[in-house]
Amino acid sequence: MNFWEKWLYFFREKKRYLLIFFSLLASILLIGVVSAFILISRKDKREREANRLLVYPSLCMERGMFKQALFGNSVDIGLLELVESYGGTAAGRVAIMNLSHIRREQGKYKEAFTLLEQLPPLKDLYIRTKVAELKADILRQIISDNDSYKGYGQDKVDQFYEEALQDAPNIFREMEVLLKMARVNLLRGNKGKALQIYLRVQSYEEPKVLDKNYFHKLKGRADKWIAYIKLNSKS
Repeated sequence: MNFWEKWLYFFREKKRYLLIFFSLLASILLIGVVSAFILISRKDKREREANRLLVYPSLCMERGMFKQALFGNSVDIGLLELVESYGGTAAGRVAIMNLSHIRREQGKYKEAFTLLEQLPPLKDLYIRTKVAELKADILRQIISDNDSYKGYGQDKVDQFYEEALQDAPNIFREMEVLLKMARVNLLRGNKGKALQIYLRVQSYEEPKVLDKNYFHKLKGRADKWIAYIKLNSKS
C-alpha cells in the first residue's frame, strides 16, 4: 500500500473526526475575526468620541480661558475629565500634553513635568517633538527655581531638545528647536556652541513647497544672533 492509498484509507476511517476538527477550527477562527472586528469598532468609536470632546477645551486653552479648559461647562467636559476618562486614546494623550501646558502657565512646573513623564510612547512625530520640547522647557524652569537640580537637570534639558530635534516632522520644527537650543546655550554662556547651532540654522536651504516667508523669518533670527555673538566676541 503506497502513501496515497494509506492516506485515503485513513481519511475514510477518520472522516467524521476530521470534519468535526475542521469545523471547530473554522468556528474558532470566525469567532476570533468577529471579536477583533467588534474591538476595533469600539476602539474607533472611542477615539472619535475623544476627538470630539477635545475640541472645546483646546479652543479654551488657545484663548487663555484655562478654567474652562480644565473643568469644561454644563455641556462640554474639560481636560481633567477627558484625561481621566480617555487618557489611553490619541486625543487623550493630546489632552495630557495640553493639561501640562496649562499647569506650566500656572507655575506648577513639577506637576506639568510629571504629566509628560507619564505619557506612553507616542507615534505621531509632531506630538513627540512637542512633548520632548515641552519637557525641556519645563525642566529649565524647574532648574531656575531650584539650584539643586542644576547638576542633573541641564544634561536632561539637552537630551530632551535632542529628542525633539530627532523627531521633528519638517525643517520648520527642526529650525525652531535649534533656535531654542542655541538660545539656551547663549544664556549659559556657551557662545561657541550657540554660534555653531545658529550657523546650522543658517545653512538650511529654502524649501520649494513650504512657507518660504516663515523660513526666512527663522533664518533671520539666526542671522541676528550670529551678528550679536560675533560683535560681542570682538569687544
